[in-house]
This record gives sequence, structure tokens and C-alpha cells, in this order.
Amino acid sequence: MINRMASIVYQPPREEIERAKSLVLEIYDAIPDFECVPGCADCCGTIKFTYIERQIILEYARKNNIKIEMVSATKNCPVLDENNRCKIYPARPLICRLFGVVDHELLRCPYRQPKTLIPIDLALECLRIVDEISDELKIYGRVLDQTERRVRNLVKRLKKYKRRCRVED
Repeated sequence: MINRMASIVYQPPREEIERAKSLVLEIYDAIPDFECVPGCADCCGTIKFTYIERQIILEYARKNNIKIEMVSATKNCPVLDENNRCKIYPARPLICRLFGVVDHELLRCPYRQPKTLIPIDLALECLRIVDEISDELKIYGRVLDQTERRVRNLVKRLKKYKRRCRVED
């Protein structure tokens, strides 16, 4: 009986998954732009991503006919190609998007510097909200209205930095 129960996985309604993806993509779009040095991969390592980020990655890979393995025994990041380029760069998870644009020594790029960095507390709030979106989707089958309001507020705050942030070459 326990094995049978373990094989049952709750799948939220498709429209709620789409709503959650839309909220996460709003956050992604509000983060200041930062283009990684092609083939660098110095910051690429074991990555953590949420349920909803996984959905975004898999959809991107499917639409672009990209074969990816979510786990790799041969390299730190399972989505790097043989030239250390990210195969899913446009759909990369939040933590990858934050690298290079957050005012924290562990998240600064040694090769390119933006004119403006977002504060670490704002970056942590982004990570918390994306986690909450995924958790709510799995627990309640939908994203709660108050979380959606928090996303809208967060996006407004992020956009202030995005307007000021341009990478210096």
C-alpha cells in the first residue's frame, strides 16, 4: 500500500501551472540584464531550482529540441554543453540570473561588472517568493492571491534597478 501511495503524484491544474510560470517569468524579466562571458562557467555549479522553474526549463528544452539531463555525474551543472555554454540560458533558473547583479561577494562576476547591483535582501526575497510560488502550487494547487500581490510589488522594486543597470564591457 505504501509503495502504491508513493507513486501517486499530485499534478496541479494546467491553468494554475501556467499562472505560476507567468509570475516567475515576470520576476525573471524584472531582474537587471547581465550577459555571461561565453564559455566561462566559473560560477556554474550544482544548481537548485524549484518545481515551477523545472517546468519552465523542460518546456524550453522541449520547444527547442534540447536534450538535457537534470542530474550529471560528469560536471557541476547538468545543462552545460561541451563548450561550457548553457543550453537553456534563456530559461535558466533564478539563482543563475542573480549571479553578477547582486551586491554580495559570492554573487559578483569577476569578469564583468554592472553599473548597479541589486541589494542582497532583494535577491533573497526573489528566491523566497519563487520558492513560495512552487510550494503553494504543490500544496494548494494554485498560487495564493497575497503571493501574487507580493510578486507585483517585488517586480516594481526590481524594475528600478533594471533601468539603472547596464553592463560595462
